[in-house]
Amino acid sequence: MSYLTLPWFVLITTYSATRMRFVFAAELLPVAVLGIPSSAVIERLGVRRTVVLGDAAQAILIGLVPALSLLKVLSFWAILVIVAGVGTVSAPYFAAQRLLLPEALGMTKSPAAAESTPGGHRRQHRYPGRGAHSMIPSWRG
Repeated sequence: MSYLTLPWFVLITTYSATRMRFVFAAELLPVAVLGIPSSAVIERLGVRRTVVLGDAAQAILIGLVPALSLLKVLSFWAILVIVAGVGTVSAPYFAAQRLLLPEALGMTKSPAAAESTPGGHRRQHRYPGRGAHSMIPSWRG
């Protein structure tokens, strides 16, 4: 959610699409760079602890934006540092989040089976035609 809201906040407050792009890049770049090395964090902390700590860290970091804004001390550079921190925390968080449900259900024997459970529902929204084709006959009467 922060991938949308924080750049949008910058666009609304600064009226600068360029600054919005910088915020978006500052949030996604750590995820791309730290995606593969984040498996070491998950290995060391465990899946559940990584998700819990990731949620807590993201809540604190994202909560800094409105707090600093209310205090009138939020600068563009502070936002960049905050969103880079969110991106850094998000890399191991996203990987651990994908493993949490299969681990809880005891489906960790096969990596493909572990991935298919949480990933399947995320991809269903990409295919709106699957549900729409059954509604077309009811619209025609």
